[in-house]
Amino acid sequence: MKKCLIISMVVALVLTGCLMGSYARTQWDLLLVQPAIDGILKIRTIATGEYDIDQSGAAVPLGEGYILALTHCTNPDKVLLRTMFGTFNVENKVESVEYTVNGKEAVLVGRKGDLSLFRCPYFMDPYSIPWGDSDDIRPGDRILSIGTTYGLPPLLADGIIAAVDFIPPEGADGLYENRFLFYPNPGPGDSGTPIISVDSWGEYRVVGITDRLIGKLGSAIKSNYILETVESLKV
Repeated sequence: MKKCLIISMVVALVLTGCLMGSYARTQWDLLLVQPAIDGILKIRTIATGEYDIDQSGAAVPLGEGYILALTHCTNPDKVLLRTMFGTFNVENKVESVEYTVNGKEAVLVGRKGDLSLFRCPYFMDPYSIPWGDSDDIRPGDRILSIGTTYGLPPLLADGIIAAVDFIPPEGADGLYENRFLFYPNPGPGDSGTPIISVDSWGEYRVVGITDRLIGKLGSAIKSNYILETVESLKV
């Protein structure tokens, strides 16, 4: 009888722990999320030339002074020209360009596709949430996006991964490669912000970086491709 009681208590404790763990994973721990919010940097590009440029975007510190940003937010060689006939992507003859991260001078290390790597010695610490394995994510996984819509203070959005691997439409020019789709869709100014997932152990991981809006979904560059690209640009 005593043995049965002990076994019952152990089973009850295990079940309670599982239920509490399951409940805990339904809530985002703001004590862990807040450093992630504070860790998002602001990169500014000022350029003179045929078209003068002054634009800002989000950036993520990688450690050792390296900063990750997106090319379409930091490249003054191409500009979006808005006219009465529509918006066009045109070449820009740049005479001078200056990059700053949170007001500190930064240097461009290199670009590959929509990923741009910068160096700024004022930010030696890496992002507060470590990078995860994007091969482990699945459709339906819960995510947290930290956006900077319209330049507002970072906004949190609870969402899910909509698609991990999908066939890009003809003529997409690589914009869909090494991406996953998520919901809710990002707003203007969210490009370059991290997408955070929680693994089976309850650990938070960065699994992607928001890069654009595709229809009613957001597109994010996968973390594995990002890390591989960063290492290639460091060489």
